Amino acid sequence: MAANTHLFGDKETNNWLKACIGLNVTKEGLANFLCAELQKVHTIVGRSCGNCPIENLIQCPTNPYCNKRKRNYCPFHKSQKPQPCPICDNVKHNIILHHRYGGPSWRNTRAEKWALNYWEIGKCYLPPDGYSSISSVQESDFNGVISIMLNCLHFQTCLSPLCLSPPPPDKQCPLEKVRQIGRDVRHTSDCKVTDADLQDYFKTLSTLLADPQYLQHDPSAIIACTRLSDLQNDRMSFEELGKLLKEVNQTLEKAKKTGERFSEIAKRTLSKHLQKLDATNQLGLIRLKKKTTVGEQRLHSKTKFGEHRLERKTQFGAQRIESSVQHGIERMQQAANKTAQADYERDVADFRRRLVEHYNDTSSNVPLSVLDQSLDKRITDIYATPKMHRFDIASDGKRVKKDIVLTYKELFYTDDTKSNRRVYVQGEPGSGKSTFAAKLVHDWCDENRPSTAAPNKNASFDDVLIIQNFQFIFFLSLGESRGQTEVTHMIKQQIIDTMYSDEKRDVMYTLLLRIIETEICLVICDGLDEWVAPDGSNLAEPSMAGFPKDKCAVLTTSRPWKLADERIKNSRIDILVEIEGISDSATFSERVLRCILDKSKDLETTAWEIRCFIVKRGLESLSNSPMLYTLVICTWVDTMEEEEHLNGSSLCALYTTFLESLCKKANDTTGFFNDLNPPHVKCFSRTSYLRPIIQNVDVISKAAFHLLFSPEKEKSIVFNDQELSNYLTPSEQEFALKAGLISKRKTKRALNSSISFIHKSMQEFLAAYHIAHNAHLIDDVISGYLGRYSDAYLDISQVFIFLCGLNIPAANKLSGIMNEQSCIMNEHNNINMIDIKKISYEYDTFQSIIEAGYTEAVSNDQTGILLRLSHFDIDGDNLMVMNNIWRENKSNALALKIHVDDETDHAIHSSSTHSEPTSQVEFDLSSCLYLKDLVLSGSGIHLQDSSSSVSSTLPVCIVLNSANPAKCADPPPLLPCIEWIELEYITCSSTWLRSLFSTLLTLEQNAVCELTEVSCQGTFIDSATLLCLKKTLAYNSDSYLQECNVLWEVLHGLNIKSLSLDTSVINCADMMSQSLSSLTHLDTLSIRGEFDDSGPWQGLHGLNIKSLSLSGQDGGLNVKYADSISQSLLSLTHLDTLSIEVGFDDSGLWQALRGLNIISLSLSGLYGGFSVDYADSMSQSLSSLTHLDTLSIEVEDDSLFLSDTWVYNCADRTSHLETLSIRGFFDDSGLWQALHGLNIKSLSLRGRYEKLNVNYAGSMSQSLLSLTHLDTLSIEVYVNSPGLWKALHGLNIKSLSLSAWRGYLKEHNADSMSQSLLSLTHLDTLSIEVNDDSPGLWKALHGLNIKSLILSDGYYNVKHAETQAQSLSSLKQLEKLSIFLRTYIDIKLPQSLKYLNIYCVTLLPSELHELVGTLSACTRTVESKLEFGCASFNDFRVKSIPPEEYISIQQELGTLNHVAVKRFRILHRICEYDAASPWSVRGIGGVQDDNTDDDNVNDVAYKRFVTATADPTYLGIINRIAMRLLITPSSNS
Repeated sequence: MAANTHLFGDKETNNWLKACIGLNVTKEGLANFLCAELQKVHTIVGRSCGNCPIENLIQCPTNPYCNKRKRNYCPFHKSQKPQPCPICDNVKHNIILHHRYGGPSWRNTRAEKWALNYWEIGKCYLPPDGYSSISSVQESDFNGVISIMLNCLHFQTCLSPLCLSPPPPDKQCPLEKVRQIGRDVRHTSDCKVTDADLQDYFKTLSTLLADPQYLQHDPSAIIACTRLSDLQNDRMSFEELGKLLKEVNQTLEKAKKTGERFSEIAKRTLSKHLQKLDATNQLGLIRLKKKTTVGEQRLHSKTKFGEHRLERKTQFGAQRIESSVQHGIERMQQAANKTAQADYERDVADFRRRLVEHYNDTSSNVPLSVLDQSLDKRITDIYATPKMHRFDIASDGKRVKKDIVLTYKELFYTDDTKSNRRVYVQGEPGSGKSTFAAKLVHDWCDENRPSTAAPNKNASFDDVLIIQNFQFIFFLSLGESRGQTEVTHMIKQQIIDTMYSDEKRDVMYTLLLRIIETEICLVICDGLDEWVAPDGSNLAEPSMAGFPKDKCAVLTTSRPWKLADERIKNSRIDILVEIEGISDSATFSERVLRCILDKSKDLETTAWEIRCFIVKRGLESLSNSPMLYTLVICTWVDTMEEEEHLNGSSLCALYTTFLESLCKKANDTTGFFNDLNPPHVKCFSRTSYLRPIIQNVDVISKAAFHLLFSPEKEKSIVFNDQELSNYLTPSEQEFALKAGLISKRKTKRALNSSISFIHKSMQEFLAAYHIAHNAHLIDDVISGYLGRYSDAYLDISQVFIFLCGLNIPAANKLSGIMNEQSCIMNEHNNINMIDIKKISYEYDTFQSIIEAGYTEAVSNDQTGILLRLSHFDIDGDNLMVMNNIWRENKSNALALKIHVDDETDHAIHSSSTHSEPTSQVEFDLSSCLYLKDLVLSGSGIHLQDSSSSVSSTLPVCIVLNSANPAKCADPPPLLPCIEWIELEYITCSSTWLRSLFSTLLTLEQNAVCELTEVSCQGTFIDSATLLCLKKTLAYNSDSYLQECNVLWEVLHGLNIKSLSLDTSVINCADMMSQSLSSLTHLDTLSIRGEFDDSGPWQGLHGLNIKSLSLSGQDGGLNVKYADSISQSLLSLTHLDTLSIEVGFDDSGLWQALRGLNIISLSLSGLYGGFSVDYADSMSQSLSSLTHLDTLSIEVEDDSLFLSDTWVYNCADRTSHLETLSIRGFFDDSGLWQALHGLNIKSLSLRGRYEKLNVNYAGSMSQSLLSLTHLDTLSIEVYVNSPGLWKALHGLNIKSLSLSAWRGYLKEHNADSMSQSLLSLTHLDTLSIEVNDDSPGLWKALHGLNIKSLILSDGYYNVKHAETQAQSLSSLKQLEKLSIFLRTYIDIKLPQSLKYLNIYCVTLLPSELHELVGTLSACTRTVESKLEFGCASFNDFRVKSIPPEEYISIQQELGTLNHVAVKRFRILHRICEYDAASPWSVRGIGGVQDDNTDDDNVNDVAYKRFVTATADPTYLGIINRIAMRLLITPSSNS
């Protein structure tokens, strides 16, 4: 029901009333917005330290605060004197900057609350007087809210120009108008507002609440707008109107407290309105009651009311009498105790006050360094949240790490009801146990924190209400009370005796005993490991006698080894937690820097530099020990002004400081090394605390070494009492425990503890120190340790780095052993340095170890640094260090990768690793006798040309040959072991590239050179691959750019016997001619490219080559210039072999071939064949080749070539023809008629696409029988049919090779096959490609008189071993057996066998062992060739096997007298990610290698094997092994 707001007859008075209510509504609508923005202001201005009151921050005198009426007395600074605080001063400065007029109201605010309470920041922008007691926005009035929005510049970003244009203090500013409305309403003289003014008020206030920047979306502002509209239009209910009037009245009362004056008439008018509203409400209630109540109900109600009233009075009288009696008794009792209780409470309050002051003096500051206790800082300045975990104690005693602990509640309460009375906090030395205890005490003492403050959910251990439940906290350092057993006596000694004079100590001790019996207390026993019980006492910890369990909790800090004492029962531990350092090392680092860094240094920059240093040095794990972490930071800052401290900071010096700081805990006696008593290592020379206890350090270091290099690797880091007792006596163990060098933890086994060094890096430093003055241990112990574990060289990396700084000769020796182990392990795991153009992780890791060791050696001024490294990965970041290491290792380097861009700083300054500044570093390759892999990449590399004297400004210079021919009669070979070269994004001269090619041509092994985006004398080589082996060079370019001009220049004069060029454009005829003519040793030339003019043919003119192969870029040669071709080919007087691949048939081709003296001719067309459109021309041309004895032609399916007349005439006219190979589609009777009666000795027939389909067996048989000189026949058929075997019946051939579609031959008619083969009485060599094993195949082979059998295609799997054994044993004349397999099978060998060749794609070591066992059992002399891939093949997946696993079998064979290993070679795929990659070869020492050329080239099985290993399916095969064995039975030897 809407209220009638016309409470007064005067309308303007009612308008004033509405205005008052409107101001309150507007204030409530702005409250949430103001709170949210003030929180942002709080974030912007920053957080204070939380300890400084405002008096500390205001200089004296400062108007208007310091009104000194008396000398030396200031009422504002009477309790606190000005004291600078950088943190708080910064906050104060920011507050001033954000005040529109630069004059914050300091008297309103409490600066100690700036850290947590944003309202205390907001109060600085209130009017100067009357607001100091206001604790929130809600308590403030309308004037205060608007004043903050006007005075704080932050609100310029939160309000649109509608509210702030023109800007304050212009009276036309809308926000200034809003404030003026408040003033006009409050200070009215007549409590009247006109209708026009009221409408203007509501419009102005509504405009503010609907400001489009933020407020129009604020829920509170939206509600306030609605209520203003209801008020303005009389739509407000009585209840709501009454509530708003009361709020206005409350505002009036608050205004009185703030001293703001309302006009008297305003007070009276408002009071009158309230009375009238109450009366109106009461009148409405009465009227409503009269209308709803009948007379009888009224009479009944009054009667009941009278009865109840009489009853209540009777009961009240009785209760009053009883209460009076009880009250009298209580007053008598209280009177008796009143004086004593008051005295006790006063004494307790005084004691607590003094205790807080005592802790503020003694516990609020903590030292930054244990070596300098005077360097202390406030705990709030450096404290960082600890990383703390709870431990559960299992029923078997095992302690298991559980949840992280983040609050005091989790520490002191197991759940909401059960409190933990015995809390144990363990941690390693320097982990922050004592600091955590001191921070807890500080939080308890912090009286500035409001007692009702809610905990910050985002902060750790911010729930201070939990610890404020303790009325008293007694903080004890147990190390100061050694020999005492009672905690009460310790409190007296450490607290009472320090706080009170002699005459008061006994009285206060008596008070203490009463306090611990009545008040809730917490006792903190810090450092249980430092406490020593008196002689004769069996206590494990001090006695808590006198402390009631329900009133007192105990928090004990200790190192883990002390809590491993069996006298501390698990049942006594309510909760066990462990501090593991700090949770946020970056924040901690900034806190420490803020305390010690000179103000001239930038904090953020310095913090970032320290983080980089810590990461680079691998010191991140030291965050587990804030003590050591702080030492790192302090040491780093101390050396900031020293030259190159970032790169040259010594780890050895740093860990020496760590060692000294820890040892000082056990013995703080000073002593110094000098000339008479020098230290074992240089970095000990400046220490102050190590000399007196150096013997302890020596024995502990010895223990660290022997434990770290223990034969039982699992005991090297964590060990037990028994194992430690082998090296340390009980007293030495005690020293190590007290110093914190080792840590002991309780395990579930009662008689043994888990022991380890405080940090693995400390154990490694001590072990390195022991090696440094006992270098013989490298040979005696470490060498065997490295040989025992494959990756042990990585495990001891940190020991090695320390050793580099302590004893460089010992480190040099150790690096050689580690480098050897690194190479062995990586070779064993088939890890190649060049893998998809990236250095492998293993090689890169070892290099980083050597690099770090070198840096450490330089940082410690070591000389004679000769660290060993064989694989180099160099870039702009490590260029200087790695160049220094390279210079000492280049003669033994195996791999070098350099990537440097020209953006690299050309002025390479002197560093900790370089004695003199230089603008360029040089890499001389002339002495790299063992280098296998070379990768040069980047525009910052200069390839030094020996013929040029021009210097370069690029950062890196590569010298290929530095030898002076005039001074060196017999220069050493260049890069004799190189296998892989990669040049990327570099620029070179043709002279340099020719020198490289010339070097590669002298190699005895395969070598690959890849060129990618190489610029050579203005010509850009986009992508090219160079293959070299023994004066054979193959150049394959993927580029479509004209690079031939520079190619011919590079090739000029090289010692090449065989040259293959595959490039897009063949041009520059003159250069081509000159270049090819200069190749005086060239006898084989293959060119694939575009022959678009006569130029390339002129370039071939007059060469002395014997073999020529030509083809077009896209698969066929386009013959356009017949005369040029003919002249060029006729000029090749030594040419005997010609192979041409053409695009299409052309009469010019046959004209060009006419009259050549060649012996062998191979013609093929695009995609394997060509269409012969000029049969007569072709016939005449071939007939002119009078010396031709071998002809191979591939034709298209529909070729006219296969007419019977043409074939006969062609063969008849080429009378010397002995070998004929035809590939095409010719399965009809005409083919066989055409072949009839030829004088050829060798015939090969292969069909195109669908192979040869034998449908005319009779014609085929007659034709073949007519070839009376034929001794070798090879046929590839499409399908298996009896017609084939019929056609072969009775031939006089000596060699037969049969294969079918895709290389498979399926035999379903064994009888026909058997009869046919048995009829070949002169057959001695049979080669069959089989698809699957079947009894029919073996039956067909049974009883043949062949001497040589070749079975290939690899899918040969024996499923019928008995049939296979019978068949092979029936071959009584078989002397040679060659088999190609994809996976190994067991083979039964015939007794007549003399030669066995087995080629297997994958072979396991166990299968090789089985195979050589079979061979060893032969009863006659057998020569065997075995070649296989070192891998397994399962589920179509290849898994590589290290070749070393096969070497042991070779070594085992070497011990057998009747087995001679003639060859054992390991072939390695040079480019592991390229299936077609060439293979490098290395022999195994001690094997008598015959070094003769293989005859495998004619072995079909071997060819199939090589093809299979180039299949991408078997790309995982990285290594192959080739073996030759000679088995001589003992009876024959």
